[in-house]
Amino acid sequence: DFSSYTSLENTLRLANTKVRMQSLDVSKVLTALERVGRADPAYQVTSSMDFRRVAALGFSFGGATAAEAAVHDSRIRAAVDLDGWTFGDAAQHGVDKPFMIVGNGAPTVDAPAKSISESRRRSMYEMELERKNMQQMFEGFRRCGGYYVTIDGTRHENFEDAGWLPFGRQQASGSIDGRRAARITAAYVGAFLGAVLDGRSTRLLTHRSGALAGTSRSDLDRAAELTTWASPSATLESTRDGKDGFHV
Repeated sequence: DFSSYTSLENTLRLANTKVRMQSLDVSKVLTALERVGRADPAYQVTSSMDFRRVAALGFSFGGATAAEAAVHDSRIRAAVDLDGWTFGDAAQHGVDKPFMIVGNGAPTVDAPAKSISESRRRSMYEMELERKNMQQMFEGFRRCGGYYVTIDGTRHENFEDAGWLPFGRQQASGSIDGRRAARITAAYVGAFLGAVLDGRSTRLLTHRSGALAGTSRSDLDRAAELTTWASPSATLESTRDGKDGFHV
């Protein structure tokens, strides 16, 4: 509910409670899988599971849940948030583990409240929540390190199935081709998880250009922007046009 500042504050409280509950569910599932593994000495069921290489990934509020679960569960080594806000301790303190957010960019809220008409009031409060969340997110990155990828031409729906299904490409997603957005997302997420969980070296997260199987350089060069923070400082690896971050 974004109908007033009071409603916005209530929404935040509910979101903080919900993300903590859902992060506990993630840990319970992981614990249950570990029990299955202990009861399966022949690895007939769990042969593809490696509990030393666990990451949490989610879309939208699922992304917030992945971040929160990584904060509280030592078994989770990394987290990926696909176009979701953060709530709870992840928002307040940051994610002190390898963390990546992939999204459609930051909002801009420049107009003061009194200049916005009553008909736009709900939108104003929703944008205010997004602005505050983005501020917390960047503070967390500066405190703990991390990767922030934005893909031009995307909308929220580009990071779920609707973004690359035929209906979604026509109705729900942004101006970028949904399949192209999915390829770019997969490239960055794959490079990130490969580096964290498998120790693979990757140029994609550290250099201005690079190519991965299934993703052309033109896709990466023209559509995606990567900003990195080295933990625990806020030092960035490069700059572009006087702004933090660099184009890859």
